[in-house]
Formats: sequence, structure tokens, C-alpha cells
Amino acid sequence: MKTKVCVSVFVVLFLGLIGWTQHARAQRSSQERQTWEYRVFGPLTPGPPLQDQMNHLGAEGWELVAVKHDGLPNPVIYYFKRPK
Repeated sequence: MKTKVCVSVFVVLFLGLIGWTQHARAQRSSQERQTWEYRVFGPLTPGPPLQDQMNHLGAEGWELVAVKHDGLPNPVIYYFKRPK
């Protein structure tokens, strides 16, 4: 009796795993992979002009993803991305 229950549970779990795997594969193949366009800016002028430049880039769909500053006198570099 105990063996039959264990085998039944195993079969149900195994079939569930197969179904879940098939479902995941179908979703992956039905969705296109997102591609990105990248852009590096720097140095940008600090202060209000920088805010205007950032607003302009945001209006074009660019998203700031990283800022790099190596210290003086190296400039601040801004990394942006947007969907292609």
C-alpha cells in the first residue's frame, strides 16, 4: 500500500514537471528576446544644463543605467540604454 502511494506521488510529480517544462518552453519561444541599444555620454556639464540634457535623453527613451567616476581629473561617464 505504501509503495503504491509513493509510486502514485512520483508519477504525479513527474507528469507535473513535464507539463511545467513544456509550458516554459512554449512561453520562451512565443516571446521575442528584448534587445537593447546602448549609449555612453561624458563628460556632461554639471548643473541645470546636465538636468536639461538628461530630460532630453529621457524623452528620447534613454534610461540611465550606470555612472562611472574615476576621480579627478577624469570625467564622469554616463551609461544609457533603451529598447531597440
